[in-house]
Amino acid sequence: MIIRLYSDITDNESVRYGCAGVSYESIAEVLATMDEDDDTIDLRIDCRGGLISAGWAIIDALRATGKTIKATVEGYCGRMAIAVLLAASERAGAKHATLHAHRACFPPYTLADQYNDADLAKMSEDLKAETERMLDWYVERTGADRAELEELMNADKDIDMEEAQRLGFIHSIAEPVSALAGRRAWEKKQTPKNQNMAKKAV
Repeated sequence: MIIRLYSDITDNESVRYGCAGVSYESIAEVLATMDEDDDTIDLRIDCRGGLISAGWAIIDALRATGKTIKATVEGYCGRMAIAVLLAASERAGAKHATLHAHRACFPPYTLADQYNDADLAKMSEDLKAETERMLDWYVERTGADRAELEELMNADKDIDMEEAQRLGFIHSIAEPVSALAGRRAWEKKQTPKNQNMAKKAV
């Protein structure tokens, strides 16, 4: 089964009121229709991230299926989308895809109230706890050095797939199908003589 994570991760209420997004409920509904004989969930990701609680619920729902989870970053993969990516045991990225990790934050549109010093202190502690939780997950799933991953989150910048692979977020960089098909067609045209010449040229 192919599941496309092509919108921000949000809650079901936002989706119900017409906001673009992917919720835990929408993913759960899709998983409920999955054929029992289908052993693989194929995640395709182009997502900026989104609601933390919904992201963790999606991760738990995916892993609870017991299916093999594969994931490919097709475009952009932001913070909570990275967490979903890491739920997969086989992870790849398109050649020109981008990954962006950062510390937990409250989006501007959620800060529409007034806050006193105690409110702000509590919000700060909550954000620190969420950042640590995400960092724990990154370390567990990538095997990379915790200090280096924390530095990446603090830097709050895009990285390419070569760097994402070095850090363990993905295992491979997917070759474009057209390039792969072209190479195979070229290989089929090669005679033994041409193949020997190519080897010598290398």
